[in-house]
Amino acid sequence: MLGLVNSLGLQFDGRIQYDPAQIATHDDESATKLVAWYDFSDKDVVFTDPLITTPASNGNRIRSVSNKAWDGLTSTSTSLNKYISQPTATTSLHPIWTAVSGLTPGYLTFAGTEFLFSSILVGQCSAGRMGGVTLDHMNHTISFVLKNTSVTETTDHFYISYQNASRRLAIIGLESTDDQMHYWPEYAPSDIDSNAAFDGNDESWTIVMGEANSTGAGIRGIRIYRNGILVDTDTSDFTAQNKDLTANAAHVEFRFGSAPGSLDQFVGRMYEFVQYNKPLSDLQLEQLNGYYASKYNI
Repeated sequence: MLGLVNSLGLQFDGRIQYDPAQIATHDDESATKLVAWYDFSDKDVVFTDPLITTPASNGNRIRSVSNKAWDGLTSTSTSLNKYISQPTATTSLHPIWTAVSGLTPGYLTFAGTEFLFSSILVGQCSAGRMGGVTLDHMNHTISFVLKNTSVTETTDHFYISYQNASRRLAIIGLESTDDQMHYWPEYAPSDIDSNAAFDGNDESWTIVMGEANSTGAGIRGIRIYRNGILVDTDTSDFTAQNKDLTANAAHVEFRFGSAPGSLDQFVGRMYEFVQYNKPLSDLQLEQLNGYYASKYNI
């Protein structure tokens, strides 16, 4: 079928194409909330200063990116944070933004030293609080689009990480033994092997925790999808590894490009990251994969 182009520049085949925010709100799964949306193709959310005030241009080093899902931290807030930032002025810590013209999306490039993060002091929703969400391993979804340009490694390389008040980490990255994408609900020793390797091209990865149903979540099971295809299911009980990211504690952090205390960092491009406080339903997964397919030709 001939593809059409909607007002967002996204192609669709006659069905409505929803963006990550619309996926969470338009249907019977409206209890789903988008808690983080970092769209590195959007020129309006990337900045060259650490306080989201100076807009970036193509080729600039980036020091902050705003969260398109930020809800202002009301009493019922579920935002992960307001923005991610790099307060340190050292240039080698700042990823480079490429703003591709036309319908080709822009991206951030990481070369193994750069990272952005939030904490109760950096990018927080309010003083003493990073955000309003708990990483619940029976009630959550994490999804992202990247290009891993270093697909074989001798050490683990960490891309996205969460740290709670007790310095317990949940991490997403490449595991060096098999060069496949792993999710560590607790690093270490807990890990889930995706059983799928990076191929050096643009890829989408989605980790669905729990199962959406008429009574909500609370069903044990973590599913990993690569480019919309289910590659692994794990039914281990990881609820003891849930991460409370709402605590007023200095160690609570969310990072892009690295994990606290590690030099094994991301090498490649980051295009987009979304996170929901519920497991997406099959319909919502289809819509999210349609969004990625239209936008990134995945």
